[in-house]
Amino acid sequence: MTRMRSLLSAGLTFALVLTSSQLEAQLCGGVPFNRDQTVVMASAGFPDNANTFGIEGRRKTSNAIVLAGGYSITTIDEDAAGGEDIPSQHTIAAQGAYEFQLQSAESGPQLGICPNVGFGYTKWDELSMVSIPLGIGVGTAFEIGQGTALLAPYASPSIVFAKAEVEDVESDWENDFGITAGANLVVSNLIFGGSFTKVGDADGTFGVQAGLIF
Repeated sequence: MTRMRSLLSAGLTFALVLTSSQLEAQLCGGVPFNRDQTVVMASAGFPDNANTFGIEGRRKTSNAIVLAGGYSITTIDEDAAGGEDIPSQHTIAAQGAYEFQLQSAESGPQLGICPNVGFGYTKWDELSMVSIPLGIGVGTAFEIGQGTALLAPYASPSIVFAKAEVEDVESDWENDFGITAGANLVVSNLIFGGSFTKVGDADGTFGVQAGLIF
């Protein structure tokens, strides 16, 4: 029973951290792109004593609506677990966001504001987790290098609700505040960027990503 509750606690911590990382692909998510375009991104994150690798697909179905889905795998450092072989954690996630664009100045860059909601399901050994992040993204983009590239900074605070279950032991719904902030460099249809995610009292997580707009 003690081990199960330890798994629940650890699983909820990972769920809160991983699902607070937004699947947004809009101006407010650091990826300015247009209606009927698609973005494919590969990412890597580095939680404490673990490594996460993921792939995401994002589609702008209208001038304001973006739908996204992704998969990630998290491997746990055996040394941090006393040399035990710990199974990898698998997460699938989906998100929808609606973008409002505001002109920040008469000739300045636009400001994007995006309410968003997501859903995640994680499987880790005997443990399964469901998470629901509710957030709002804010971002902009401006030209650099005499217009040869765009720099797109963004921030996305959220409240993440998560629940875990292992065998017959089930947690209550937990929630915590999280924020993801970062910036992407967009050159033609190529995307390169970095991010930082912080949830509650957990250590912050740095990540990198690269992708393609088509």
